[in-house]
Amino acid sequence: MPHPVHVNPERSLALDPTSGVLDSKTNVRPLARRGESLDHAVLALIDNGFNPRFAQAVIDQLCARFRLADVIWVKKRNVSVPPDRDDWERVTARATAGIALYGG
Repeated sequence: MPHPVHVNPERSLALDPTSGVLDSKTNVRPLARRGESLDHAVLALIDNGFNPRFAQAVIDQLCARFRLADVIWVKKRNVSVPPDRDDWERVTARATAGIALYGG
């Protein structure tokens, strides 16, 4: 079993995808609120499709560690495009936490 990953919240950046467009003068978007735990969260996992086994492993590890209310697994059509509109609407309407997978 892999060792759990410990994240230093002081070194992690989280943006709020529901905050709208960037301010054109300051180029700033508000930071997302951080919860104390993922217990009871609806987790959105945005998958670029490079390695579905990795995405499933991330979900499995988080489900084993936390009592997630639900998981929204968005599988993008291509790494170069954003999620489909319907998928993004599900994420912004329901998700309370999110992870974007990237890389190859």
